[in-house]
Order: sequence, then structure tokens, then C-alpha cells
Amino acid sequence: MFTGPEAQAYAAKIRTRVPGYEAMHEVIAAALLAGLPSEAKVLVVGAGDGEDLLALAKAAPGWSFTALDPEPDMIAVARDRALAAGVGSRVRFRVGYTADLAEADFDAATAVLVGHFLPDDGARLGFLADVSARLKPGGLLACADLMAQAAPLGAYRAWLAGAGLDPALLAKVEQRMAGEFHPISEPRLTELLDEARLTAPTRLFQALDYVAYLSSRRG
Repeated sequence: MFTGPEAQAYAAKIRTRVPGYEAMHEVIAAALLAGLPSEAKVLVVGAGDGEDLLALAKAAPGWSFTALDPEPDMIAVARDRALAAGVGSRVRFRVGYTADLAEADFDAATAVLVGHFLPDDGARLGFLADVSARLKPGGLLACADLMAQAAPLGAYRAWLAGAGLDPALLAKVEQRMAGEFHPISEPRLTELLDEARLTAPTRLFQALDYVAYLSSRRG
């Protein structure tokens, strides 16, 4: 999905698509910092260009990470950024999917802007179950996604327009979102988390239709 030039341009583009993007990462890092030991092992699912990885590494110098993404070009960008920030030695970079991992001993996992790409036809549940299975009992899961029925109708579109997107680009973004994004409601999310042996979500952050939440693996 994000290859070549798309991977290189991701950091700038995402800030015109997701309101509160940087604050969202800061809040997730703070929530995990409050709930994890000083030497936690963290799985970063859909690591992308490394934005969430860098926020977590900055918050907790003792944590180690597995950064996972299906796109080799995105993992390459994340690796370069981690090395430039001096945290590359604390990260194991993997190209692939959660189901590919043999480990099941992570203290926490993050999945930022991942779940909304998965339809609620079993794929979203399967993803959550795969992540849950990699956590220790009591392990934390922090996610952030585009959610349904989260903000007043039209508010997110108004924000996109205010972010400087011209009408043609705005229409293109909306067309892509309608075809590729699968937002669900918070009640439905709660049901899926329960089926995946995870606790009901605690909301950490909201910026219009984007919501970050925290859950944990039931023993």
C-alpha cells in the first residue's frame, strides 16, 4: 500500500489526514508508560514509518521493540529513522504480519491506524485475536483508528478541507476512504475485543473521528 515514494512521503501526508496525529502518539506513549515496567517488551504492529515507535522509544529508554509491517519500504523508512534517533539497537525490524510471529510474551502492543483497513467480516476479529495471542496475560493493547459515529456529521470533512486539501484532492481522499476504510462503532469494537480475549476499551484520545483506546489481555 505504501511503497517507494509513498513510503517516503507518508510522514508529511498523514498530518493532513489525521487530526491530532502527533498528540495521539504522545498520549499512547504516556498511557503505556504508566502501565508497563521499565524494561517492557513491546510489539509495534503496522509500524509504518516509525512514528509510534519513536514516540515509545523516547518515552521509555529501557523498552525493547519488535517493529512489524507488511511493506518493506515502510520498514526501511522506520529503520532509518530509528537509527538516526539512536534507538535502532533496541528494535528488531520484521516484514510481515502478526500471525507470522512465534513470540507470545509481549508486555504490550500498539496498532496505530491499522484496524480501520480491515472489514468486519472476520478480518478485524482475526487481527485482534492474533495480536491478543502475542501478549502476556494482562498485557496492554493500544490502538487508534477511524471510528464510526465518533464526531458530529461532517466535522472531519471540514477539518480535511481546512488542512489545505484542494477540492479535487479532497474528493480523491474521500473516495479512497469510502473504498478502503472500514470504521466500526465503539459498541461493536467492545464486542470484538471481548471475542479476542481483550477487555473493553478505555478511551485515551479523540480528535474528531479518530479515537485511541487501551485494552488488556484477559488471563
